[in-house]
Order: sequence, then C-alpha cells, then structure tokens
Amino acid sequence: NPNAGVFYTAGDLDQIQLLDLTGKPVSIETESLQDETKITVVTPVAGIYVLRARKDNQVVTQKIIIR
Repeated sequence: NPNAGVFYTAGDLDQIQLLDLTGKPVSIETESLQDETKITVVTPVAGIYVLRARKDNQVVTQKIIIR
C-alpha cells in the first residue's frame, strides 16, 4: 500500500467490497490463490478507498491507497 490497482489480502475471504470515500462500491475482480486473495480494481483511479472483507462472522476494514 499504495498500489496501482492490484493488491493481495491474506487468506480466503467470503465477501470483499471496495468502497470510495463517499461509500460508493468500486468494481473489482477477485482471484483466490493458495493462501491469499488477489484483488484487481477494474478501472483504477488514484485515491483512498476502504476495503471491507468478511470471513465467517468477522468483518475487517482496511484503508487502500491507489496511485
């Protein structure tokens, strides 16, 4: 972090959502790898985003910076 629109998260997540700072969802593509998930922003625009991910009953949020 920062990245160019492609980043990875640890583990296999059930639900992944990327939001801009207004709360609007951003289009992403996900790919499950062995012990991580690859997330690619479809049309990356520089800025700050919020990644919201769910695994079982836990919700994790993380700030993502795209340059």
